[in-house]
Amino acid sequence: MHLRNSARHLGIAIGTLALVGASWEATAQAYFAGKTMELAVSRGSGGSQDRICRFMASHLERSLAGGPKIVVKNRKGGTGVVATNWLYSQAPRDGTALGCFLPVRNYQAFFSGTAKKRGLVADMTQIVPVAGTPVVAVGYVRADIGSGIKGPKDLKGAPAFRTGGQSITNTKDITFRAVFDLAGINYDYKTGYQDSSDAWAAVLRGEVHHHSSGLPHFMKVVLPTGVKTGKVTPIYYDSGIVVPGLEPAVPTAEFIRMHGGKPEGPLWSLYRTSRAWRVIYLPPGVPEAVVAEIEAAFATMLGDKAFIDAHRKSYKVFPAWVAGRKALDKQLVSAYRALGPSLVKFRKDYIDKARR
Repeated sequence: MHLRNSARHLGIAIGTLALVGASWEATAQAYFAGKTMELAVSRGSGGSQDRICRFMASHLERSLAGGPKIVVKNRKGGTGVVATNWLYSQAPRDGTALGCFLPVRNYQAFFSGTAKKRGLVADMTQIVPVAGTPVVAVGYVRADIGSGIKGPKDLKGAPAFRTGGQSITNTKDITFRAVFDLAGINYDYKTGYQDSSDAWAAVLRGEVHHHSSGLPHFMKVVLPTGVKTGKVTPIYYDSGIVVPGLEPAVPTAEFIRMHGGKPEGPLWSLYRTSRAWRVIYLPPGVPEAVVAEIEAAFATMLGDKAFIDAHRKSYKVFPAWVAGRKALDKQLVSAYRALGPSLVKFRKDYIDKARR
């Protein structure tokens, strides 16, 4: 039934666009005016995912032609599977439904052939990414390692230090281990900390010398009480693009090259497919003119001073969002296309290595 409903919605949308014809740009405002759009969030209400998705929806309302009302609905379940399946199979395909997801595990399942086991029916190559941002984690070390660490280059030749993680299968742990291994950094690995607050306390005690905190924790806790007091130095952050405000830390690829390594090969692929992103999607089958209009609205929004200022006020950092299918395919989707049995085995072996 839902496929027939989707076809009906698509037919209505195409019929509307046929009336518009070549004058779509001039009538985009009329197309969206008075409409109510849904933004489906893949997590429950009140968490960081819910808050940033609602923040984006409120600004998109002001940037999209016609000023439609955007209603946020939480469709939690299956760590993102419920919302993704809804967007793919049941959501209207006329531009009035979007999803705001953390898609890493769904991409991993889809491209590694374990989608059915996960309960995922969505074709991850068919849903349309229109805006996204890396979920930035910032790696920092104690400033008193060796002769002192004032920036990422100072780790060259530094004595071995101890990293603090959460578990050997945790994606954050996998990503920072991969970064250090690709860069040839000498480190010891200690795991078992409950969260970033727990690991941060261990850094302050000198029990470990490194941790990688998500951006909210880094900006609210580590920056004021650790970086500004000279206790720790930020050295890298998980992002394919430059994020102003995190200096002297640099993007991971630059950090790896800085130490003579190369961001390539299976370990780099494992890193890229473990790095989290937050992405806003449209379902498949939305008419091209509508997709382009929504992409353009995001591009306008991301360059708007009011949005940038609001983001910096709320999240204490310049926004790292990018807009458009091509940009997101390059930054995100292409990494998962490399997934296959060999990379799945490589991941298992890399995790098993940490157990020994």
